[in-house]
Amino acid sequence: MGPHEFISVTFGSMYSESDWIGLAQAISDFVVKGDDTVLIEQAAPAIAPEVENQTASCNAVTCVDAPWPKDLAVWERDAAEQHAKYPFAARYNQLLNGGCATWPVGSETRVTPLGKGLPPILMFAKSATRPRRTPVPSGCIRRCPPRAW
Repeated sequence: MGPHEFISVTFGSMYSESDWIGLAQAISDFVVKGDDTVLIEQAAPAIAPEVENQTASCNAVTCVDAPWPKDLAVWERDAAEQHAKYPFAARYNQLLNGGCATWPVGSETRVTPLGKGLPPILMFAKSATRPRRTPVPSGCIRRCPPRAW
């Protein structure tokens, strides 16, 4: 397992607390027993159609959620600055969001969810099963029909 695979495994686990125990056990097996079997299994690329759909959906939302620079020199400059502060994360973040530099659809103006003029909605607090990139502060909003419960 190389550094890219290790970063991929650890970053993937950051999005769900339910993955932390498995990651901790895999790291412990490697450090204590010299056994990297589980780490390598976790680093294997997920190529199932549903994973590809999830990646495409995430990119589509990320790239239109806010304006991204189109000039690759800006990406490189920003990544170098971030790398000086956060060497573990900066380049991986650039890799994950880099597609937004050439995304064919422009970003939209972000809407602040205030709930005005909407039917009743249910707001969920951030949980272990929601990605930390959820753009709504402290959770997500799901629009529900009245009396759906």
